[in-house]
Amino acid sequence: MLVLSFVSHKEFRFLLPAFPLAMVVCGAGMARLPRLWALGLATVLAVSFFPPAVYLGVYHQKGALEVVDFLGTELEANPKADVLFLMPCHSTPYYSHIHRRVKMRFLKCEPNIHGRRNHVDEAKEFFLNPTGAVETIMMNGMPTYIVFYNNIYKHMLNFVVDHDYNYLKGFTHTHFPTATVGKEIWVYKHL
Repeated sequence: MLVLSFVSHKEFRFLLPAFPLAMVVCGAGMARLPRLWALGLATVLAVSFFPPAVYLGVYHQKGALEVVDFLGTELEANPKADVLFLMPCHSTPYYSHIHRRVKMRFLKCEPNIHGRRNHVDEAKEFFLNPTGAVETIMMNGMPTYIVFYNNIYKHMLNFVVDHDYNYLKGFTHTHFPTATVGKEIWVYKHL
């Protein structure tokens, strides 16, 4: 973990290879406890981790998977369609769930590996001014589908109305929205 602290681009997935080793250390520690204490600790851990595991595994951020599964089905009928995701980076699994060769575009979030001052990636820039950024992004052409969180709808309203996009479907995503992640994921389709 100390080595990973010095890496400029940090992600939780970088810690995954360390988990098996950490579990060995935890198991060795529990094996040294008296049998009754170890059983009690295991029970407390199981009972305290079960509710969060169910919530996080079944409900929290489920919209990300549901939206790409839905788009995969939609794209069966329209394989020439393209999709624009106006969401923070890595919000959905993209091709691994859509299973189609379609053009998909998402906001870029490359790390500041060159150490530039005032570095702002495309995703951050979009959320600073969604109304202006969407017009710039659309200069490359209008996609068939636009996917975004409901919390930026007020910024998208004029655009979707002016460019003939209709609301297609919404997916519950989280009970804890943030400035860039809404409660629902909405899909709009170009007429």
